[in-house]
Amino acid sequence: MSGKRHPAALARAEAVRAEAARRRSVGQRSQPSPLATVEDRSSGAAERADAGSAPPGPARWVPWLAFALCVLGLADSAYLTYTHFNPGALVCSTSGLINCQAVTTSKWSTVFGVPVAILGLGYYVVMTALNLPAVWRVPDIRLVRLRLALLVCGIGMVVYLVVAELFLIGNICEYCTGVHIVTFFLFVTVVLSYPATSYRARWVAWARRETEGRTDGAAGAGAAG
Repeated sequence: MSGKRHPAALARAEAVRAEAARRRSVGQRSQPSPLATVEDRSSGAAERADAGSAPPGPARWVPWLAFALCVLGLADSAYLTYTHFNPGALVCSTSGLINCQAVTTSKWSTVFGVPVAILGLGYYVVMTALNLPAVWRVPDIRLVRLRLALLVCGIGMVVYLVVAELFLIGNICEYCTGVHIVTFFLFVTVVLSYPATSYRARWVAWARRETEGRTDGAAGAGAAG
């Protein structure tokens, strides 16, 4: 009696084990791997860090104001460069305190042999590129710091030229003064917006580092497993 039942019991046991193995296999295939899950989350975190979840930064009008000031400075510098090589095209008073020709032809109108007008033109070409609204939206702390550093240099040059005009030359160039005023307001705009701009750039950099760290950790765990 027991001999007849034994083969049937064995068959049922084998069938149960096979069904359990099949269910485990199906369950493992249906579940995503931990590495894939972390990578998906990391990808989403990176997108959120670059887009909506990052701090907003400065007000929307700030980049446009900075860009407009740069365009004015670029246009003024281009005119001064043109008149440096074509003095007859300079439209300005030649007597009294305002005397552009006296300023633009003085020995202080060059720095190490390079005309200040050309230096100003090159400076505002670079500043216009750095202050494009699209560039302001790039959350890169290097761009933020470079923009500020160049403006610190620019305002230092403005101080030097104003002192030269007032105390060494004794005359004022109205076009040079226009560049000085534009540079000053651009400096104020960037300095006041620097805390918000730099905070956003640092936040995005931190979020990316955290994302990369989680991905690398998951990849190492998956390789070890």
